[in-house]
Amino acid sequence: MIIPLQYLSLKKGDKKMRRMTVIFLILFQTSFQNCGNPGTSPSGDNRILTEIEKEITANSNSFGFELFRESLENSAEINVVLSPFSVSMALGMTLNGASGKTFDDMKTTLGFTNLTSDEINQSYRSLIDRLRMIDNSVDFRIANSIWCREGFPVLDTFITTNTNYFDALIQSLDFSRSDAADIINAWVNENTNEKIPQIVEPPIDATTIMFLINAIYFNGSWTYEFNPDLTQTAPFYISSSEQIDCQLMNYKCEHLYYEDNTCQVVDLPYGAGNYRMLVILPERNIDIDSFISEIDQTVWNTWLDDLQKTEMNLYLPKFKVEYKKKLNDVLSQLGMSVAFNPVQADFSRINPDVRLYISKVMHKTFIDVSEEGTEAAAVTSVEICFTSTGGGGESIPTMRVDHPFIFAIHEIDTGAILFLGKISKPEYPE
Repeated sequence: MIIPLQYLSLKKGDKKMRRMTVIFLILFQTSFQNCGNPGTSPSGDNRILTEIEKEITANSNSFGFELFRESLENSAEINVVLSPFSVSMALGMTLNGASGKTFDDMKTTLGFTNLTSDEINQSYRSLIDRLRMIDNSVDFRIANSIWCREGFPVLDTFITTNTNYFDALIQSLDFSRSDAADIINAWVNENTNEKIPQIVEPPIDATTIMFLINAIYFNGSWTYEFNPDLTQTAPFYISSSEQIDCQLMNYKCEHLYYEDNTCQVVDLPYGAGNYRMLVILPERNIDIDSFISEIDQTVWNTWLDDLQKTEMNLYLPKFKVEYKKKLNDVLSQLGMSVAFNPVQADFSRINPDVRLYISKVMHKTFIDVSEEGTEAAAVTSVEICFTSTGGGGESIPTMRVDHPFIFAIHEIDTGAILFLGKISKPEYPE
């Protein structure tokens, strides 16, 4: 059955000190640290993940690493920040409208090859529920919405599935209105705590019939905050021939730490300890993009599994980044090019009578890392159109993050990676 969305219409007016290249991985996970007792999470779903949930998390992380690597290819951007979690969530909703080869290719790209639609949707549902309640001392929000051109008929199964599994707001809107983009962007602004004010650019194209949007927001205080009085202006080495001044935070504490002959890794908790930032600092003589190209789920698991409580000195730069990227080419390279093809795409589970395709996947992120903690947000918009034609000697290790690095935000119970980024110029505008 196809139902028009007019009934939801909005009314107008409504151990060594090293010089290295660094990688920051901000992660959502649980752990411990002995500079104090972070305590236990005041609430949360602490049940063991099912085998299917574990498989989906691992495959989703693999998608995230591939998305990150591909986004860095031929990129002129100095700092890159992505939310694989947000991209996957928006495409997961879109997947419920795809059929045939479009469905198969999107499912494979997202890492869900051997799973049924029900298994995929239920795992998104479980992940949303767990992340929302895992740590009440951290503000983490997930919001999904689907905006449809007023009067355009949509299959009720598509609406029901995305409402039940993704908590998606379903809203019909007259896209020809001069303020249509403003209305959608107001929702985005609200659900990112005003950190990302716009994702849809006006005017909306006459062939656009739908926007599927995911927004996430994270605000967590460090379990052990940096003392602002210890923050100093210090050099950050962009390359062997270029450096800038950065605001370098510092403290000595017992952290979960790992090092080998290629990098140093430290894990820093937020709140009760479920959410964490993993900071990865490659040796200075290792090219950061080459280092990133080797990161996969196996490497990721090695870092997390081999972390040990270690007293250490940590120097970490403050940074604030706003980033945006159109992901069409990246996602096409990852295997779902058919979804962007106006002739070959099949989204008949949205509407079987009109040929639809993805015209644009826009992604925006924001992150602010300071002495108090981290604030981050991400938005992904999938736009659907119809086809118009139819240091040695020290007793404890020192990790000085003073040159390009990578970061990721993840949650340890589910293993979900929410943000991935590369920072080569850590500026902090006031």
